[in-house]
Amino acid sequence: MAKPNAIAKSPGERVFSFDDTPIAAFEGIKLRARSVLFTGRVTQDNWRAALEFTAATGTASPYWVGDLLTYAETRAEWQDMAAQVTSSLGLSLHTIKNQHYIATHVDVEARALAPSFSHSGEVASLPPGEQRAWLTKATDEGYTTNELRRQIRAAARRGVIEGQAVLEGQFRVLYAAPPWKTMPVAEMCKLPVAAHTTPDAVLFLWVPPSLILQNPGPREVLEAWDFTARTNIVWDKVRGLGGHYTYVRHEHLVIATRGKFVADYRGGSTGEHGEGMVQSVHAERVRDPRIAEKPETFRKAIERMYAGGPYLELFGRAPTEGWTTFGSDARRWHKDATQ
Repeated sequence: MAKPNAIAKSPGERVFSFDDTPIAAFEGIKLRARSVLFTGRVTQDNWRAALEFTAATGTASPYWVGDLLTYAETRAEWQDMAAQVTSSLGLSLHTIKNQHYIATHVDVEARALAPSFSHSGEVASLPPGEQRAWLTKATDEGYTTNELRRQIRAAARRGVIEGQAVLEGQFRVLYAAPPWKTMPVAEMCKLPVAAHTTPDAVLFLWVPPSLILQNPGPREVLEAWDFTARTNIVWDKVRGLGGHYTYVRHEHLVIATRGKFVADYRGGSTGEHGEGMVQSVHAERVRDPRIAEKPETFRKAIERMYAGGPYLELFGRAPTEGWTTFGSDARRWHKDATQ
């Protein structure tokens, strides 16, 4: 495809170089940026081929944009030029970023299973295996993008890792990243966490900055689980997203305790800047600010502070060695677990 021409003939009219150069060769048919020009005799075969091509292009072009932008990122000397070209495409910055993100996170195999580009967008934050499974299901069941989104969210709320359908025993160290956007606080409060917690225990709870003071919110969840907030660690993601008031690039990891439970290890000689201790602010660049994945750095810090466990991760999506990983469906907790 020829490079777009950013020169407009008149105000509001955008002209591309392929308006004068055919996108594809179909005898008697010329595909333009905003129209089709019939230049001669058109056969049924040519008409059908052109129609099939244009229909496929509607699905393919967002991937093309994303892949081309990804390629440009590998060429440092192209950055200024790429920025100028993308600004001339007639697409919003949000659209361009979205196409780039999806193309970067959904591979060719998964794309082939997607009913549409928008369906790929709904699974872009999931691991590759889950992407393919959901897109296959979306095709088989005829899900719209909204239906696919609802199904994924419902599954996240159930979120029980296979092989961990029944939670038994009590745990000393808990780690949780609740699905605040998809699970009501009232449902979180009903989970019998206290029944699976030792009398002296610690909970590390992820809370987005927009929810830290919400009522009902984290405070009510901690009270229901029988924990008291003590302090928090701030994760500086380096990259952020625009919020209603500020450019948000941080998240809180609240540290709460039950009973008398201070860290097993708090560091040796701390020095002027607390060397040897877990820092209250940790900067680690997030792969993409829209993805909920947390750095393993924090899990390692927890294991360092509280050696020996036993460790429980709530709302987990993948098993981790040395940890019991459990989801969010209260019906699957041990039948005898009551508060």
